[in-house]
Amino acid sequence: MKDFLFLLLLLVCCCPDGVLAGAGEDRPDEVVLQLKWRHQFQFAGYYAAAVKGYYRQAGLRVVIRERRPGMIIADELASGRAQYAVEMPGLILERQAGKPVVVLAAILQHSPEILIARKASGIRTPHDLIGKRIMLMPGGNFEIRAMLNHEGVRPGDLTILDHSWNLGDLVAGRVDAQSCYLTDVPYILRQRGIPFTILAPINYGIDFYGDCLYTTSGEIRRHPERVRAFLAASLKGWQYAMAHPQELIDIIISRYHTSLDRDILEYEAEKTRELMLPRFIQIGHMNPGRWRRIADTFVGLGMLRPDYSLDDFLYSPGKGEARPYLKVILAVLAATVLLVAAVALLLFTFNCRLKKSVQKRTMELALSEQRFREIFNSTSDALFIHDPVTGRLRDVNETMLKMYRCTREEALSWPAERFCEGTPPYSQAEVIEWMRRTLTEGPQLFEWHARRRDGELFWVEVSLKKTIIAGQDAVLASVRDITDRRQLETELRQAQKMEAIGTLAGGIAHDFNNILTAIFGYTELARVRAAGDRILLDHLDKVRQGAVRARDLVRQILAFSRKVEQSKKPLKLADVVAEVVSLLHSTIPAAIEIRHALHSDSLVLADETQMHQVILNLCTNAYQAMEHGNGVLNIGLDDVTAETARPRPPGGLAPGSYVRLTVSDTGCGMDEETLAKIFEPYFTSKEQGKGTGLGLAVVHGIIKDCQGEIVVESEPGRGSTFTVYLPVHGPAAGAAARTRARETACAGSGRIMVVDDEETIRELVSSFLGQAGYRVETFANGTEAWQRLSSDPDRWDLLISDMNMPGMGGLELVRLVRESGAELAVILCTGYSEELDEAEAAGRLGNIRLLRKPLTRDELMRAVCGILCKRPGQQEGPGAESPA
Repeated sequence: MKDFLFLLLLLVCCCPDGVLAGAGEDRPDEVVLQLKWRHQFQFAGYYAAAVKGYYRQAGLRVVIRERRPGMIIADELASGRAQYAVEMPGLILERQAGKPVVVLAAILQHSPEILIARKASGIRTPHDLIGKRIMLMPGGNFEIRAMLNHEGVRPGDLTILDHSWNLGDLVAGRVDAQSCYLTDVPYILRQRGIPFTILAPINYGIDFYGDCLYTTSGEIRRHPERVRAFLAASLKGWQYAMAHPQELIDIIISRYHTSLDRDILEYEAEKTRELMLPRFIQIGHMNPGRWRRIADTFVGLGMLRPDYSLDDFLYSPGKGEARPYLKVILAVLAATVLLVAAVALLLFTFNCRLKKSVQKRTMELALSEQRFREIFNSTSDALFIHDPVTGRLRDVNETMLKMYRCTREEALSWPAERFCEGTPPYSQAEVIEWMRRTLTEGPQLFEWHARRRDGELFWVEVSLKKTIIAGQDAVLASVRDITDRRQLETELRQAQKMEAIGTLAGGIAHDFNNILTAIFGYTELARVRAAGDRILLDHLDKVRQGAVRARDLVRQILAFSRKVEQSKKPLKLADVVAEVVSLLHSTIPAAIEIRHALHSDSLVLADETQMHQVILNLCTNAYQAMEHGNGVLNIGLDDVTAETARPRPPGGLAPGSYVRLTVSDTGCGMDEETLAKIFEPYFTSKEQGKGTGLGLAVVHGIIKDCQGEIVVESEPGRGSTFTVYLPVHGPAAGAAARTRARETACAGSGRIMVVDDEETIRELVSSFLGQAGYRVETFANGTEAWQRLSSDPDRWDLLISDMNMPGMGGLELVRLVRESGAELAVILCTGYSEELDEAEAAGRLGNIRLLRKPLTRDELMRAVCGILCKRPGQQEGPGAESPA
């Protein structure tokens, strides 16, 4: 009885402290965010959250701290000197080393790390680095190291130097290549006029996240609400930064005292947007499958164990958080157990040793079985335990049941061939052969085409090894679903094909557009000579129609390969729809009837290539939904107002006029669950290999960027209708055409310098301008033109130059003109250029117009008149129209 009273007294004394210990802690409101580098636009979202008060609204005071030389981010987190930090995905290695880091969000969907080399070094591919000196960050630059390993370039093939963070080492040739960020170094080299080559890991199949946000498992366990609040406020700050980049640049310069100039910060902001993809993918989004592929890359480098786990590395709200009420319950349960044990001890004094021994053994066996089950069922891989003699299944884990969509009874009763495709080399005979190899040769690793219970086929990676379970020999099969990885590999190969097509299209476009310029120009000159010959005029019209078709074909190829510049301008949507309809007639099955009704001449402010992409995407999805290869594809275009628009978007439309585009089909339709997800990135309802899941996400992003709306109506078996509303911009197409006609009918005087390496182009432009009353002098290259112009810069009123010429090109010629101080107006012509668009040209080179070949007389005269005819003393109007 004394023992009982002692235990009861101990229980009364101890329990309140235990209960009170779980009552909770004061929530600290000051935290430290450790940056991975110095203050710049790379961290703009966190500055926005601080300056705009998002952290304060979340009850936090956040100290944003720059990185000091020699600082290790993982140590700052583990020591508690920082509660949150920004670092690359390499912290997964620190997790393996025992540091409790947890990733909260991936800010950049693609890593900005690249390897850059001077073009003069001759480095074009990773293999060109063999025998070269490259500068890498010690213990870092994992993406670059993985790229080199993937391309078969070993560390022993290179001279690897520790990074000095001095770009002058590369410029001076002390190293052949060095790691850097895509967001700033290419701009600095371009400003200095140093040609360079970029080796980006993503182009060689290595695609990591960038600038991930981290915390620790202790922070999540002790302060779960603070973690949620900090993450939400940070992501809100990033949304604001992406919407107001110029404001954030002002904040970085004024409050955070960066050493970078505004133009570098603007370039960094643009590249950060490209790496984040905020219009298509939610900021901070992380895909567990992609993290597994990143971890597999580290395994391939020998830096991570093959049996790694991401369960506690990826943040999941609610997981790992301390729950105070559980401590209370556990304390009460513990008290109850102690009380029962004390009573049992007093009541069964004489046989306690025997009972204790039996209970201990029973608990050990139960705990052993429980631990085995927990480990067996907690793995992310499907596990099969096979009898090594018969091959029959003894056991499977929960992951296997989910992966194969079957019950445990079904799995254990089915033969092995039920889980494979059933045709060679994925047959029962091959299963038995793999079992034999495991028993005789040791562990085996291979890929397999598996079958779920409902018949769906998918790809898995299988690891077999001989083991002993419960004292019996067995073969353990570990199966991992790699369907997503194989699909991504297929999509990467397709993207590389598209890039090759785009490169080829860009090269052809320049020369072909020069040829078309000559055809257009001399056809117009011939029409002037043949003014009285109707038959000849008809023939010349046919020639011009053929040239127009050739020009449109080049534009379609460039649009298809994404090789045209994207810039918004007033656009007649009916012309783009007509072009897509023409393309569809030659690409979709003839059994599908295409009906189109275009009743709008209104203009919208959009990029022509993106509109082409939107319409083609919607039409392609429509005819693919007609699975039997026949049906009707309807395309409509008309004008509506916000009040008359039907169907109406969920959020309504802002007051004003809109162009309404409708694309409908008579296909299979969609259910409500599919409709709720169709605009999500990577979601697709198509069969494996027939879609990336990005098409409609891109369409949605483009429409939203144009201040438009998109509505979907669909029912299973009744087809689908996509309705797009785009705001009307400016006057109708007819009024714009009349304005262009007035600009074309302009004559004047002045001296014009024409520079082009194509003789036919020089003669043609000289004829057009001469007929309009201008005095023209032509030059075959930029060097000759500069020698003539530099001797008498005031002699000329206008410079018209081709952009791409042997020797000195148009951009170099204009740069020399601007450096000389001459205020000469400039028109640059190009058949195709990736170097700059008109807005960028005007910003960098002053008073400049950019014309794209093939040129027509009207386009040329509009540009010349827009520059020269508005000077004092010049005439404009119908009375000044040239004979051409």
